[in-house]
Amino acid sequence: MENNTPIFDAAFAELRRLHAAATPGEWNFGSSKGGRWQVHAAGQQVAMIWHTTAHPASSTGVYIAAIHNAFPALIDRLERAEAERDELRDRVEAHWAELRGE
Repeated sequence: MENNTPIFDAAFAELRRLHAAATPGEWNFGSSKGGRWQVHAAGQQVAMIWHTTAHPASSTGVYIAAIHNAFPALIDRLERAEAERDELRDRVEAHWAELRGE
């Protein structure tokens, strides 16, 4: 099953929309007092994460900031890979058609 179906396209479009609507700029992660950890951008708090024994805030905060910052490049890379796959598939199909004398 190919991943370039309308469902996947809609999901990626929604992810792009959500990213564009989020606080712009690079997100960073840092600690605060009393077990509170912050994700911030340009000195403004974007999110606060409470530390618990079961769910370490530092790992979650680092992940949130990292995935936000990496998202545009990841989606761009995926789109380039899908375009390359489509081009190669078209070339292979054309080659096989030529071999069959079509």
